[in-house]
Amino acid sequence: MACFELRPRMRSPRNIHRPFTVEVVTDAWKQISHLPRETYRAIQARLESLAAQSSEHATPPPIAGPEDAPSFHMGELTIHYTVDTRRRLIRLMHISRERSPPAAPMRQGEETSG
Repeated sequence: MACFELRPRMRSPRNIHRPFTVEVVTDAWKQISHLPRETYRAIQARLESLAAQSSEHATPPPIAGPEDAPSFHMGELTIHYTVDTRRRLIRLMHISRERSPPAAPMRQGEETSG
């Protein structure tokens, strides 16, 4: 008679030790292609920093609703991204450019400063 040791089925722990990775969706790549290389590198560095910070925390950040989607500003650009804690993924969704408010019409005789 063979003796078998019964062990409870072991589940792997949540991927808390796997680092977050950064992914760029197709639409965001199209927007990036129009940016200066230095701007893209700065965005990339910021997203990688967010991924590193997220990887350090065992407890995932709370999930935000669509109206509270995470973003950050870089100059006149707003960088919109999502965080998928299950897949350990930060996804760059799109980049929007802030529009400056329209200039007030000049009155006759006024000069612009410059």
